[in-house]
Amino acid sequence: MPLSAWLMMIFGCLVLYGGLTWCLSIAWRKSHDRASGREGSDADEIR
Repeated sequence: MPLSAWLMMIFGCLVLYGGLTWCLSIAWRKSHDRASGREGSDADEIR
């Protein structure tokens, strides 16, 4: 495979798995907030 294909694959994997990690961290944070009783707090979402 040419170098450009390898670079595009690496970039695509970073975008794909980076987005997955971001979404999972948001979901984990929301579930953690619900478990600790901070369900109504929107202060963390405004950044």
